[in-house]
Amino acid sequence: MKRFIFSLVTCTIFLVQCKEAEQKVTKEEAEKFATAMEQAALKHRPDLITGNIILQALTDRIGKEKDIKNINAIETGMQEGLKNSEFDKNIYGILGKTGTFEKVKVYEKNGIQRIIFRAYGDEGFNYLDMELTKLNDKVGIADMLSYSSGENISKSMAELFNQMMEGTTDKQAEEAVENMQSVKRLMAKGNYKQAKKEFDLLPSRLKNTKIADVIGIQIASNLEEDVYMKEIEKFEVKYAGEPYLQL
Repeated sequence: MKRFIFSLVTCTIFLVQCKEAEQKVTKEEAEKFATAMEQAALKHRPDLITGNIILQALTDRIGKEKDIKNINAIETGMQEGLKNSEFDKNIYGILGKTGTFEKVKVYEKNGIQRIIFRAYGDEGFNYLDMELTKLNDKVGIADMLSYSSGENISKSMAELFNQMMEGTTDKQAEEAVENMQSVKRLMAKGNYKQAKKEFDLLPSRLKNTKIADVIGIQIASNLEEDVYMKEIEKFEVKYAGEPYLQL
């Protein structure tokens, strides 16, 4: 099986007290954004996706997914989570040396401009369906459906944050966030053996989320083959009924 499991962003939320209103993206702006993304991929820009996420917009959509308890206990910002993620690195892992990152189509849904991109290369493929928004005259990504995970980033993050903070004190919520961030920092440094040890020590309520399952596979894909295959088998059994699994 190709090791192209897409890494979802694991990060923390910074609540902005004074928010600017989002602006509607035009068809022309969406087409221009799509072209810029393709060009950035050709240049292997390290922040291809993460650098184009509108943090306020994504945060708002996470909040709409679930009524997350103790949300004010989270101290560090989303920027740190994005920096510690391997989101863009895994896109380029799919592409390899000869792969392509191309626009499939720009379309409008419920009055909102969206773009579908296909990443295809040596390590498999994935489709990304991006919801666009504009804030302070900057066009960017408000949310994104990854076909390999089968759900929006906002939904995956909302589930993770809800599990982190449900029935916990502010201090416990902060510790949960830091523990997950520690795992991501180790992954970013390439220390997957230690990342696996710390991941296994996470509370079961955190590990029983889809985003954690994907992170577990990503870690295992950099370890011994038997460890990786064990995680893949668990994932396939757990999500056997979901249509995206074959992708």
